[in-house]
Amino acid sequence: IEVASLQAFHASVRQSEDDVLALIREDSSILARTPPLPDPVGARLPPTALFSSYLKGQIAGTVRTASALDGVERIYRFRHVAPYPVHVAYGYDMGSVRREFRDRMLPNLLTTGLACAILVLLSAYAARSVAERQQADIAAQGARLAAESQRRAAELGARLEIALDGAGLAPFERDLTTGEGHWSERIRALYGVGPELERNSVEDWMRIIHPDDRARVAADLRSAAEGQPHNTDYRIILPSGDVRWIASRGNLQYDSDGKAARAVGVCFDITSRKEAETRLADEGRSLRLGQELAGLGLGTVDYGTDRLILDDTAAHLFDLPAQRWLPRPSLRDRLHPADRAEVEAALSASLAPDGDGRLAVEARIPLADGRTRWI
Repeated sequence: IEVASLQAFHASVRQSEDDVLALIREDSSILARTPPLPDPVGARLPPTALFSSYLKGQIAGTVRTASALDGVERIYRFRHVAPYPVHVAYGYDMGSVRREFRDRMLPNLLTTGLACAILVLLSAYAARSVAERQQADIAAQGARLAAESQRRAAELGARLEIALDGAGLAPFERDLTTGEGHWSERIRALYGVGPELERNSVEDWMRIIHPDDRARVAADLRSAAEGQPHNTDYRIILPSGDVRWIASRGNLQYDSDGKAARAVGVCFDITSRKEAETRLADEGRSLRLGQELAGLGLGTVDYGTDRLILDDTAAHLFDLPAQRWLPRPSLRDRLHPADRAEVEAALSASLAPDGDGRLAVEARIPLADGRTRWI
């Protein structure tokens, strides 16, 4: 570093005799300083606010502090000199800054002070008027939003009522802590409950449920309180003595501690479905009974996998082992050789796209004991 070059640069930019220019390493040691002091080069600066700032890696900054070398209070501006581990720092003498303020800026401030005060008052009045208008606009907008929200809520409620009517759903809710529920008009109609029953406690609800279903429903309710999905079917006894099947589907709502607090959901009448299921089961039992009495065997062929399934009676008729799936050729092999061609022809005709799909054929089955069985 040429000291003369540094001094020439400092002389071109300084505003006061006490302004300083210095180059400082990142370890806070001085490379050069102007105006010079006795042995400043290589001296390590104390950790003042200025140097503690740039030692943290700041690229540039400004700080007001007293010099550790000559005690003069200055405003320092510093910047990192990339790519070197060096900062350049320029300190402005606070005395000259104060004199500049006193001699030049203060009279101007005093001259314009009254005008500024008037402008401040006018600005405050204008700001207040604007604020009042903004508050009025916000209030009007809030009223419009509230009215729109109420309209949408009413519209949504009407749509919900239409959906509930169309699906035959009755919403319910129950406090799992107290066990108390709410008798809505839909729930009363579904359960056949009149206005004389005001409370909807668990005990009141259980008295309406069919005695054979109460233990299971109570167990489902306990499981729901422990966080399990609420999904159960049960019977109720109407005041007329009729039995109605109810399906209950719901979800849980939890409190701030994560415990199940409320059960909400819907109930609906599934009596028709349950009666249809009962009739179908009865018809199935009747069919199986008639099949057993007539000695009929049933079989199903899967042409995609070329396998078949026979019930026990059909397996016995064909003298085959009772197992679920058999390869279809095993059934053909059980036919009498003289009947196979006729059976195959009848089968092909039943599979024709323009046919009626019916197969009616008689064939002989040779048995292991030498007898022949006609089927």
